[in-house]
Amino acid sequence: MMGACFLVLLCLLANCARGARVNRTIDDTNGDSETGVVPVYQPMSAWDGTHCARCAIQPSPSSAFDGTWMAATYNPTLGSTNISFSFEGVALYVYFILANNEGSGITTRTECNFTLDDERAGLFTHTPSDITTALEYNALAFSVAGLEQRAHSVLVSTSGVDYNVFVSFDYAVYTYDEDAAASGTASSTSTSSSATSSSSHGHGSSSSTGAIVGGVVGGLAAALGVGLAILFFLKRRRRYHNPNHEPPMSRSSPYNDNAQSLLPLTEYNYPAFTTPSSSSSEYTPMRSSSYIPQDVVSSLPSGAIVMSAAASSSSLPPGAAPPASPIDPRRTRLQAQMRAIQNEMAQTPGGRDEEMDELKAQIAALRQQMNMLQWASDGPPPGYTPPVQGGKR
Repeated sequence: MMGACFLVLLCLLANCARGARVNRTIDDTNGDSETGVVPVYQPMSAWDGTHCARCAIQPSPSSAFDGTWMAATYNPTLGSTNISFSFEGVALYVYFILANNEGSGITTRTECNFTLDDERAGLFTHTPSDITTALEYNALAFSVAGLEQRAHSVLVSTSGVDYNVFVSFDYAVYTYDEDAAASGTASSTSTSSSATSSSSHGHGSSSSTGAIVGGVVGGLAAALGVGLAILFFLKRRRRYHNPNHEPPMSRSSPYNDNAQSLLPLTEYNYPAFTTPSSSSSEYTPMRSSSYIPQDVVSSLPSGAIVMSAAASSSSLPPGAAPPASPIDPRRTRLQAQMRAIQNEMAQTPGGRDEEMDELKAQIAALRQQMNMLQWASDGPPPGYTPPVQGGKR
């Protein structure tokens, strides 16, 4: 789904970049692909076409555009050789066939002036190579863009050149803006002519190729950026609107302003040891329920109460005897409460210092009460020796 959306977006961007502009061609022999008008060559006696049997330079019809070309060898006695044609559009590209080393006495240097709408627009020069006899096809000799969408006139001339030159015109391409033609809106005029070349069409071709590659790469980069932005937006929307996504269960937390506060530990006063009778030298621990510490009732940061208060002997019904041995169940409950508090501390790392200190204090109190239960069950603490009658041991 996302891939299809991205492809559609890319196509739309390509169409927007291209708009309603179309390229049309002007062939040297067949003329304008839209109007059929053929360029004018002067003087006509100086120009020869595809079927010239006496021409020393013979391009290949399979390599030339539409299999045709028009060529002339200029010498100063001719005064000038010209090519003129018109087009209606916003850009123009003119292509020549260039010659190199064709042997001694054969002119292969190319040089001519370009005039656009009666104004000097550029100069093209090709110096032939001495190490190759290959002809160069689709050589860009002149280019201009950013023109107003209207009719323009072009003149290619060798006037002013005082030495022999060879000119072979193959075809031209112009860009027609259908939207501007329909609305009559004029685009800003910006003329860009090809610089003087001393090597071959390679310089012009590289300039044209660089512009085309730059435009394509820029368009693709823009499309990729927009596509990634849309993909990121849709992923975020899917994350927050996924019906299978359940929000985390709410619970009281030490990090929540509404968290339930901890309850204080139940105060407990530890009993004093009773001095044994004078007739007994052995210590007998007190096992009355009144000496057993009360249960600790606390609320953890999660809001859970880990143990409820156990019934003491004072809360028993009148006449009811206290439980025979409540120490072990109490110890079990204290241990369970300690484990619950420890688990709570482990599940809330990085909590506030005061809350963690409160949990640690509860654990310390629980341990102290468990020690008291152990003492009450097993005997006096180590090192304790009960006094005997008369102060003797």
